[in-house]
Amino acid sequence: MHFLYFENLKHSDEYTLNVLGEQKLLIQQMEYYAISIAEGANDYRTIDESRKNLEENIQEYDSALQALTNGGTFGGRYLTPPTEDIRTYITSNNQLWNEYKQRVKLIVNSEIHGQEFQDALRYMDENTHELLTINKQIAQGYTNLADYKWQLANEMTMLFIILNAIVFGLAFVYTRRFLRPLKMLTSTINSLTKGQHEVRAKVMTNDDIGILARSFNSMLDIIHARTKELELKNKISEKVNAHINALVKKESESNQRLQLLAVKLKEQAEKLREVDVAKEEFTSMITHELKTPLVPIQGYCELLLDGTLGELTQEQKEKIQIVYESSLSLLQLIQDVLDVHKLELGKMNLSIRDVTAKELIDRSIKRFKPVVETKNIELVDGTEPEIIVRCDPERILQVINNLVSNAVKFVSDQNGRIKVSARRENGSVVFVVEDNGIGIPKEKQQNLFKKFYQVDASLRRNTGGTGLGLAICKGLVEAHNGKIWMDSDEGRGTKFYFSIPIGGMN
Repeated sequence: MHFLYFENLKHSDEYTLNVLGEQKLLIQQMEYYAISIAEGANDYRTIDESRKNLEENIQEYDSALQALTNGGTFGGRYLTPPTEDIRTYITSNNQLWNEYKQRVKLIVNSEIHGQEFQDALRYMDENTHELLTINKQIAQGYTNLADYKWQLANEMTMLFIILNAIVFGLAFVYTRRFLRPLKMLTSTINSLTKGQHEVRAKVMTNDDIGILARSFNSMLDIIHARTKELELKNKISEKVNAHINALVKKESESNQRLQLLAVKLKEQAEKLREVDVAKEEFTSMITHELKTPLVPIQGYCELLLDGTLGELTQEQKEKIQIVYESSLSLLQLIQDVLDVHKLELGKMNLSIRDVTAKELIDRSIKRFKPVVETKNIELVDGTEPEIIVRCDPERILQVINNLVSNAVKFVSDQNGRIKVSARRENGSVVFVVEDNGIGIPKEKQQNLFKKFYQVDASLRRNTGGTGLGLAICKGLVEAHNGKIWMDSDEGRGTKFYFSIPIGGMN
């Protein structure tokens, strides 16, 4: 009963801490759903679902907080009653929660673009951390309470053990005084039955038990002398047989393992071949199926925009332009995925020829000229004249375009400047794309060329992209026996470099 009582206390403490953990998760979820409502202004399905989730979270948090305050039951199980110190934190939590809850209800019921909604969202952003901090203080209070109760339980258990040890010690001493001679003789007999032929009974008295012990020892001396010769012969025979059997068993097990490994390797090789074939077939199929519906979408958008299918209002043209640009983005994404797949398999086909670096950079600048003029960004060419490089022009142009596109995203619309240049250096042509943008933190630079990596992976990041652009650049440059690298300081801009051997690929 003693141990059962403390075990029930332990379960109550653990369940209470689990409830506090669920409260912390509810607060984080409410902040997430509020942000989802704010950022999903045009997605009514997302807004309705997030509002529903917020209402459920409010009810669940209220129920848990009421149970913690009263020290009652929650979910059919008992919670640990709070101490005065813990109740102080719970009171603070109640006060902050009542105000916080009202702001959450405003987010659920008010218009997204209204001032009440914005004020409520700002309040949540400013007070979520404080609510989580109080939750953490309550959890720490219960943890300290549990530690104190278990320290007390350990002390009581130790006292119980000491008292039992004293009682059993007294009983042992009393019994041993009268039964020790018989116990010694019985122990000797048990040891003998286990093969311990060297043991002898201790003669502790001169009564009948002492005489019996002496006679028993004499009999053991005779038996020991006769069996020792047989043991020596048996030991030699057993060692030889055991060594032979071990060698045979080891050889047999080794052969079986080798055979099993050979079969498994063959099966794995066949599976890998099948997976590789299926992967190529699937990639080709899915790429074709994704591109096919985009062709008529882009075609009809162009016809609608140039008036071939009739005049449209300005608002209709703007919406059609959004559809057209989205289809172009989706087509580029599909092409990026296909390029990454080809690079991974080493099946990227390159059309190698001689081309000037200036021609490639001029083409890139012409492509981005409308964009940079709209954003008031200065895009300049710093290329040395008459630099010839042997490469696949379209693929190297793809690399330059990706780097310039990234630079456009991260420079200021007021004084943004991007410089694209090329120069000869140690038997290679080095291309440089330099900007005066926001720069890249040092701790994130080592992962830039990995697939799907985003410098800003938060829900509020302003720039789009899949994180495939730099991975494709790296693959295309290395396919030309070149290399790519970068240099950046946060707040001081970024320089991307890549080099291509002047003589082309081996």
